[in-house]
Amino acid sequence: MLITSDANIKQANANGVTPLFIAAYNCHQDIVSTLITSGANIDQAGLTPHYVAAENGDQDIVFMLVNAGANINQAENGMTPLYIAAQKGHQDIVSTFITAGANIDLGNNVTLLCICIAAYNDHKDIASTLITAGANINQANVDGCNPILVAAQKGLQFIISTLINAGAQNGKTTLYIAAQNGHEDIVLMFITAGANIE
Repeated sequence: MLITSDANIKQANANGVTPLFIAAYNCHQDIVSTLITSGANIDQAGLTPHYVAAENGDQDIVFMLVNAGANINQAENGMTPLYIAAQKGHQDIVSTFITAGANIDLGNNVTLLCICIAAYNDHKDIASTLITAGANINQANVDGCNPILVAAQKGLQFIISTLINAGAQNGKTTLYIAAQNGHEDIVLMFITAGANIE
């Protein structure tokens, strides 16, 4: 009713929040669909509707917004929708973004990258999906932290094994971190994989 009465569906409130964002945030799929069809702005500045849909795990809304041409690499505070989906463990949404061409090596470069946040939260399937999709498994953030270092620190044997099998570098630092954190099984994995113990 409001859309046909010349309501401005692109109008944001004082906080920059649009009707589409609110509908996506509250998981109102029919309203999201109506707003997209009526020409709502899908790429607002700041937090985007597809970011909150990814955070909420709403695959249907993410799919609608991606199909409508949402900028899937648009970041908020360095975090892309793919990053938040990887962090929250939403495998289907991660796959949707990858299929749509999301840059899998973007993320919050201040703290963790997409593959690192998946490893940090022990999301094995997501880490494997990102690796299979070609994530840079040796890429480090500004602090020098990379996926295998995160996994060594947390003692995540499956993720370390997956990373090593994919060709991740496992130098002295990862061995040191595993030893420091008391992960004997991880230390043995690194030694077996040829880590320098001197």
